[in-house]
Amino acid sequence: MTVDFTKPTYYTNRELSWLDFNARVLDEARDKANPLLERVRFLGITQSNVDEFFMVRVASLAKLAAVNYPKPDASGMTAEDQLIAVNAKAHDQVIKQYTTLTRMLLPLLGNLNIHLKTVDDLTAEQQRFIEHYFTNELSPALTPMAVDSSRPFPFIGNNTLNLALRLHKSGDKHDKRFATVQVPDIFSRTVRLPGAENDFILLEDIIKTFIGNLFVGYKVQETATYRVIRDMDLDVAEEDTSDLLKEVQHQLKQREHGGGPCDSKSNLESLTPSRSGWRHLSRCRPTPFTALPAQLI
Repeated sequence: MTVDFTKPTYYTNRELSWLDFNARVLDEARDKANPLLERVRFLGITQSNVDEFFMVRVASLAKLAAVNYPKPDASGMTAEDQLIAVNAKAHDQVIKQYTTLTRMLLPLLGNLNIHLKTVDDLTAEQQRFIEHYFTNELSPALTPMAVDSSRPFPFIGNNTLNLALRLHKSGDKHDKRFATVQVPDIFSRTVRLPGAENDFILLEDIIKTFIGNLFVGYKVQETATYRVIRDMDLDVAEEDTSDLLKEVQHQLKQREHGGGPCDSKSNLESLTPSRSGWRHLSRCRPTPFTALPAQLI
C-alpha cells in the first residue's frame, strides 16, 4: 500500500504549532510545583515570545494575505486562513495569560506582601509621592502629540508603550481632540512606593493620573494604553540584489519604520480594558489584533 504523504491531514500548520509551544510555556507559569517567581518569569516569557512571533512570522503571513497569495501550506491552509486561525488562538491564549496573572500570580504575590497597586489603592503618603514623581521626574520626559486633520499622524515606534487620550476644550465638550503620549522607556516600568517594603505601581498608571497637567485649557475624557508591533521581517531577495550586504543594511534601517497602523505590516494592540470588553483601537485588515493586559507588556 502506497501512502500519500502530501495529504494535508498528515500535517500541522507551523504557526499554530508554534502557538501550541507557547501554550506549554504558559502551562509552566500555571504549574503550582514551580517556584512563584519562576512562574512570573515564565508568564513574561510567553509575552516576549508572542511579540517576536507577530513581528516576524505573522508579519510574513500578513504580506502574503495582502497580495492574495493562493498557494496553501502543507496543512492545506492559505495565508488568510492561517491569519484567521492565529488570531483566534492568540486571543484565547491572551485570556489565559490574563487569568493566570490576575487570578493566580498576583494573589500569591500578595500573600507574600508583594503588591502591584492601582492609584485608588494608594495611601495619602503614596499619593503625594507619585504626584511629586510625575512633576519632577516624568513630566519633563513626556512629549504630547496632537492628532488631527491638519498634521500627519505621529510616528509610533515599534514595541513602544503609548497612551491614547480623548480630550475636549474646557467649557466646550463639543470641541473634541485626540492626542498620544509615549511612555518613556528610560524609567523603570514599575515604581516602588514608600510606606511599605514591596508596594509597586506601574509607570503608565502614574502618567494617566496626572497627564491632564500637560494639556492646559483641556480636560482629559479618557485614556487608553496601546502599542504597535511592526513588521520586523527581512525582505531580501538575494537573486534580485547586486550587493547583498547593502540591501540587508538598508532593510535593517527600515525595520523600525516597517508598516503603519493601517498597514498589513503592523499589529495594533490595545492594552486597556473597557466596560464592553477589550477595546480595539483600530479595525485595519488583514492583520490580527491582540488585546493584552497592560501588566504583561
